[in-house]
Amino acid sequence: MAFWVTLLRSLFAIGLGVALIINSDTARPLLGNFLGFYWVSAGIMSVRWNASGERAGKLTITLGIIGILAGLAVVSRNLTANLFGEALVVAILGGVIVLTGLLHIFFGFRPREGRHRRLTSSLLGVFEVILGLILFIEPLERRPILNGAAMVWALLGGAILMYDAFRIRRLQQMEKDT
Repeated sequence: MAFWVTLLRSLFAIGLGVALIINSDTARPLLGNFLGFYWVSAGIMSVRWNASGERAGKLTITLGIIGILAGLAVVSRNLTANLFGEALVVAILGGVIVLTGLLHIFFGFRPREGRHRRLTSSLLGVFEVILGLILFIEPLERRPILNGAAMVWALLGGAILMYDAFRIRRLQQMEKDT
């Protein structure tokens, strides 16, 4: 199941990146929805991994719950923007993206084979920090820069997720064979 979830997330991210290239104005709302569902699914997977003991720990469960809550907040951003103002909601979203990027940079995803951070996770984290800072510093003013950063993040993230999906599939096949 992890293979299919990761593969679908990768295909959606790549599709989002292509949509941002073709027509960034139409794709911008998709970016928010993608981030929301991405964080919800990542949060659910973290909670599941914690419950199964695969990656048990306080940090895993905490990040999972934060991911679910942040994702739900992003998906409901139209409601929250009406209550708090669009600029504040976008700035908060930028702050959350910066924190997510920092988590990727400093903690990264660790494959089962070893305890070393993967370069791809750190690279994805750098793009998330850039994207988040753009949103946080000038939430509604830098749309061309934001679109470019989001496009690179979506394409890079999609490629990394696709690699992870097939890595998961390979590990599952190896476990089956033993």
